[in-house]
Amino acid sequence: MLMSSSDNLKHSNYLLFLTMLYVSITLCSGVLTYRLVQLGPVYTQAGTLVVPLWFILSDIIAEVYGYRVAKKLVWFSFICQMLFGIACLLLINLPSPTFSDNQAAYLVVLGSFLHLTMSKFVAYMAGGFINIYLISRWKILLRGRYFWLRSLGATTIAEFIFTFLTVFLIQMGRLHLKEILMIVMVSYFLKVIYSIILAFPASLIASFLKRADGIDVYDYKVSFHPAKVMA
Repeated sequence: MLMSSSDNLKHSNYLLFLTMLYVSITLCSGVLTYRLVQLGPVYTQAGTLVVPLWFILSDIIAEVYGYRVAKKLVWFSFICQMLFGIACLLLINLPSPTFSDNQAAYLVVLGSFLHLTMSKFVAYMAGGFINIYLISRWKILLRGRYFWLRSLGATTIAEFIFTFLTVFLIQMGRLHLKEILMIVMVSYFLKVIYSIILAFPASLIASFLKRADGIDVYDYKVSFHPAKVMA
């Protein structure tokens, strides 16, 4: 049964969980951004190991529930990140008891989350919208076939844009140019490998959701303008 995207929220048994998972992944990625991970002779941001899950999940949602739902998630998730960052900034700066010895750790990990979220706004929006746009447009062109290939192609392009912009916007002034370029190259390479590994499982999940929910949206008459949230 084919439903329009306006019917998805009413009939889906899984979209609510996918939405919560989507927001959880974006928050996790943000919290781990400044955590550098040593991988042999190279290093990268810990969030690199989480971001591909965001892109893959976006692919699945856009494939099954359509561009409109995926577009709303990009915007609403960013709002959730902003609210989380504001709450962290306000609460961790409240006075703490003298016996508390972990205040500095909270400031390091969560104190810059709001600034981080605002700094990567362009990267988040560019990567997020390019990814779901390509999935939706290519679905029409290929008549719904080859999701694994469309997912791999879309994430490869979107992840490069997201990685390049994010690392430069966040790490500029904190690290030297050579170190920034190292993080960009390693992060992108890992994300591509990650995406290749996840492409087939994502295809199975998308197929399952289509059958379970009876939903398979084709975005023939949809506004792809990112700013038109409710369109």
